[in-house]
Amino acid sequence: MAGASEVRCPALAGKDLRYGFVIMRNHGNEPIILDTVELVDPAPEIKLVKSEAAGPRRRLDLPGGSRPILGVPCDPGWPEPVSPLTDLHELADYPVMPISTPAGKRGVELIVSLRVESPGRYRVRGLKVTYSISPSRSVGALDDLLRDLRWSATFGPKLLVCVTKKVTRSCTSDPS
Repeated sequence: MAGASEVRCPALAGKDLRYGFVIMRNHGNEPIILDTVELVDPAPEIKLVKSEAAGPRRRLDLPGGSRPILGVPCDPGWPEPVSPLTDLHELADYPVMPISTPAGKRGVELIVSLRVESPGRYRVRGLKVTYSISPSRSVGALDDLLRDLRWSATFGPKLLVCVTKKVTRSCTSDPS
């Protein structure tokens, strides 16, 4: 990690990189429903492959034991495509419960898989999340309107992806 404003992740050209670290918490009274995640101002070479939600029961299962986690900036199993995070779900339609509930205290970690085909250094400014509110009780004529409204918010530090042809754990070396 390179400070609070930028996360640095090494990646192999043509292989998926899983990036997390953005924790979404709901400070409202009603559940919110995740819809989509988009990359904010990505380098044109960066492709979003998949988006997932790691729920409030997420743990990091690694050799030597399992432990609760707050966030994983880059897949700790890299460069092998492993999935040590538990409680993973498709992002679309996943609920983020209010922090006042037991299921909402830890929030939901947004996990994206990225791919770049050529060596180099590539940046993303953050993640844009689109979501809706799911009222737990009827509000009459507004029910359909609330379900159809979409909000969006931008989260996260900048991401620097250092893509190489050979395995390296560093994101400061020459990208060739």
